[in-house]
Amino acid sequence: MRPAAASGSEHPDLAVAVGEVVGHIHETIGGEPDLALVLVDGPRATDLSSAARSVHALLRPRQLVAACGPLIATGGRLLGPGALVAAAIRHDGLVGLDVSLEAPVGERLTASSNILAVSTGDEAVSDPRLILSSVFGSPIRPIVVDETGTASSPDSVAVGFPAAVASVAKGTGWIDVGPPAIATSAAGTRLTTLDGVPVRSLLIDRLQLDDPEAEGGSERLPMLRICRVDETGSRFMPVESVGGPSDGVRLTGPVSEGDLLQLQRHDPEAAVAELVRDVRRLDHRSPSAILVSSTLEAVVLDSLTTKLYGAASGSAIVGMFDPVDGAAAADSGSTARSPDPWPRVDALIILPEQ
Repeated sequence: MRPAAASGSEHPDLAVAVGEVVGHIHETIGGEPDLALVLVDGPRATDLSSAARSVHALLRPRQLVAACGPLIATGGRLLGPGALVAAAIRHDGLVGLDVSLEAPVGERLTASSNILAVSTGDEAVSDPRLILSSVFGSPIRPIVVDETGTASSPDSVAVGFPAAVASVAKGTGWIDVGPPAIATSAAGTRLTTLDGVPVRSLLIDRLQLDDPEAEGGSERLPMLRICRVDETGSRFMPVESVGGPSDGVRLTGPVSEGDLLQLQRHDPEAAVAELVRDVRRLDHRSPSAILVSSTLEAVVLDSLTTKLYGAASGSAIVGMFDPVDGAAAADSGSTARSPDPWPRVDALIILPEQ
């Protein structure tokens, strides 16, 4: 019997959808798993509590966590709108699950734990240890149901996995653009020249762009940031806008003349490749399940789900996606959010018992 299973349904009738996903899980790993995860997308948000209780009644897991996100996926593809996903994991090591309610950053969790987190607040999502998070600004609270069937709906929940049970893989997609350079003209949040060369000229040359000063030009730029190599002050500063040759670029943080800086651009496909490489490194362990969270642009989500499934097709894979561009989230009926300056993809990988 396999240690984990996942299934999704797009059936509009909740009872039918629950029956489809639970039926597949029962056939694969049986009932009474150690952990169950239930996900719904925006159009199905009002079904979250009912879905959680129904899945719990049929599967009888020791712990169940349910959450709502803009886009969800399983089986190597995006689902929805109106989708339901359930996953279940059977693992002796999960007896040590450390569940923390109303603690967005998992204060009670041990430092060695890998963490699955769901939260309605920005604080939890900003903690780099937290892997799976609900849509920013969502009014939908996660649902937690324990082995007695008692349900709660906290602002946030963090579940800590022992280090022997889980591993974390990440993809950020930040790529250096040219070598580091010295800020030779800078004031406050405005950076004008690097090594005596106008930053605007460097952008045009190194990124092979049209004139960024043209109407709407800044919108054509890829996501950019400045990395402070000496790590004094704010280490990473997103580029907010690009002006003319004498204006340079405006950053989100201050920069001083003499600072050693590295220009970086964001490539979402590179983030996907980073994550897949990390997952492939664990291939010898044949992961039982992979729980994926992403704020990458919507255009790469199909690629992400397909490539991840190709790298670990024997794993139960589920994903919750909150695209940085917000377009897909708006289309799905979820609350849109502000652009994330650090789009990324994270995966919590549940490893088999040894």
